[in-house]
Amino acid sequence: MSHIVEQKAKYNNLEALRRAAQQVGCELVLPSGCRIETWEDAQHGILSKIVGASGGEVRSGMKSYFNGRTANDCAAIIRVQPDLVKQQHGHAPYEIGVVPDVLHGGWKVKHDSHMGGYGLEDRVGKTVMGQDCRPITEAPWLLQAYTIENARMTAESHGYAVTQYKMADGRIILEAEKADEVQPVYA
Repeated sequence: MSHIVEQKAKYNNLEALRRAAQQVGCELVLPSGCRIETWEDAQHGILSKIVGASGGEVRSGMKSYFNGRTANDCAAIIRVQPDLVKQQHGHAPYEIGVVPDVLHGGWKVKHDSHMGGYGLEDRVGKTVMGQDCRPITEAPWLLQAYTIENARMTAESHGYAVTQYKMADGRIILEAEKADEVQPVYA
C-alpha cells in the first residue's frame, strides 16, 4: 500500500518555501549549480522557478527518499537539516519531493507519510487521514510557515517592514508598517 501524500496546496514562491523549510528544521535542496529566481506578477503574486547554471529552467533531475528507496523525479527536495536527523526504526527521515504542477503552474509537494516519514512529520507536521483514507491535513506546519513567509515577502516587496507576533492561542499575526501606517496582515 502506498503512503505517498500529495498536498492539495500549491506553492508559487520557492524562496518562501525555502525559508519555511528552515523555520521547521528542514532545508530545500536544489540540483547542483541551480538557484531560485523569483518575480512578482500582479495577478498571481510572487512566482518562482529553478534556474540551472546555463540559465534554463529546471523542472526535474533530483530523487527524493521515500519507502526506504529513491523515488519521484523532483525539481528539488526538502529534507530534515542534517544536524537534526534522528534515526527511527533504522531509517533516516524520508524527504519531501518538490514537483512542478503541470496543470495549474507552480509547485506541489509530496512525501511518504508511513510511520510519520520516520521523523519527517516531527518537523513538518502530521498527515491526518480521514475515514475515506484521504488526507485531511498534510504537513500543516510547513504550509503555515510557507503562508507566513509568502505574506512577509509580498509585503516587503511593496516597501513594508514586517513584524511577526505569536499570540497565546497559537495564532500568528504579521504587522506590516510603511512610514506612519500600520496594517495587520493575518496568516
